[in-house]
Amino acid sequence: MKRAKLLENLKSVVEDIPKRDLPANISAIYAFGGILREKSRLRDFDLLFLYSMTEDQIVRWNRFRENFSTYGISSNHDKHPLIELESLFEPFRKKNMSLHEAVKNEKLALFLAQKGIPPSWAGCFSWTEVYRGYHGDGIFYPDLDRVLRRILVGRQFKGLQLQIQSYEDFEKKFMSLVAKNYVLAWSLERPDIEENIEGRPEQEKIDYAAKELDFFVKEQIPRFRNGSEYGGGYEQAKDSAAKASVGTGLRINLEALEKQHVDIRHTGTESYDELLRKCETARNEMRNYHKETVALNQIASALENWERLKKEGYVERIRLEDQIAQQVIQWVEKAVVKEDEVRQILRTMDLPEHNVITIKAYGYTWYKVPENNRDKETLLKEARLQKIRREYLMKINKVIKPLESDAQVDIGLTDGGKPRWLVMRIWKQIEEEDEALRKSVTDDLIARRFNVKTWTWAIEGTKQSLLTGEENLKQLEEIAKQMLKT
Repeated sequence: MKRAKLLENLKSVVEDIPKRDLPANISAIYAFGGILREKSRLRDFDLLFLYSMTEDQIVRWNRFRENFSTYGISSNHDKHPLIELESLFEPFRKKNMSLHEAVKNEKLALFLAQKGIPPSWAGCFSWTEVYRGYHGDGIFYPDLDRVLRRILVGRQFKGLQLQIQSYEDFEKKFMSLVAKNYVLAWSLERPDIEENIEGRPEQEKIDYAAKELDFFVKEQIPRFRNGSEYGGGYEQAKDSAAKASVGTGLRINLEALEKQHVDIRHTGTESYDELLRKCETARNEMRNYHKETVALNQIASALENWERLKKEGYVERIRLEDQIAQQVIQWVEKAVVKEDEVRQILRTMDLPEHNVITIKAYGYTWYKVPENNRDKETLLKEARLQKIRREYLMKINKVIKPLESDAQVDIGLTDGGKPRWLVMRIWKQIEEEDEALRKSVTDDLIARRFNVKTWTWAIEGTKQSLLTGEENLKQLEEIAKQMLKT
């Protein structure tokens, strides 16, 4: 995003603070990262929000936690507050309404407020977080960090990457963040964000860049390369991949990977522009070390898996190097390392990523290595058709979801990628004993000319519309909307 837009978004957040019902006071906001290294375009604006709480706020927050948790707090641990609320929440969950939207219901909001549960705070969480816990263990307690972040920024202000810390811990340097260099972006005493960030004296900017480069060169790069007490780094991952490949016949060009890295030094004689360039080079080095560490660990894991299967007598028809490339591309979490980045790392090490075909469908992705040229042609055709199908479904379903949250469309294509048919499917969950609702839903679907199937726990309605193959996207969207009606 553009630097100016990110600064504008932060100003908007600050202007909204007095209008928000927050569980704590925002005492100051500090900036760190790329925004202070003069970058004109950034992936995000790194910010540290410092908060403090009055005695009244602490009491109010504790009451919220007491009444909106899996278990009660301290002496009330035997209570089950969320179970007590379940009957109130169930009608909204049945409608597939998010908790954020449900708490806007006037009757529900009033009841929650009377129990000391501010609706806007409760709406900061999802049903999954509330009923399954943050880690899937079924235990939920409201987190102050999440409430502040989601009320202040939510999805409205893009590009702002918030870290939340108590002002007291910041003052005492009890910091959990990796970053070390901060610049005040906003406080009640210094509220001019533009002046605080853009108006810094030249020498202050130089000093900041020098400190940042020192931090990268002396602490961060060694940590990414050599590891820390929290986990192994690039060198350990490289050794693991090398050891795992011994005896397999797989050649991994680790030397080529190593040659891509550069030695960065802080001499103390750099100009400001040179400091900024070195900082960006150092940041790229850290990112590369991290991504390569993930890929190398995955290579080691894939090789160990291959060895185990071989001992069990299971032998794949495709070559080992193709198997490893496929498994690494498939297994690496794409939120951590993007597919094209994984492929580039494999290419550098002379692993045949080009033999792995990605088929990205609507809702899922799979990876295949063709057994021969004919198989390759079939897979490439499938990949092309699934890409077309996915683009249609993403846009059509986006149009119909606001009209009927339980509806979903599927589309059939000709071999040439032309639309052949649309199928509308509506799936309604129904309690077994709720015969009145079951009849109402069934009658409604039949009236709209859906074919209806019933189970004790659900009702499904389906409808098909045949197409000419000449329809454009806009026409398909209109057809889908009409299918919902009659």
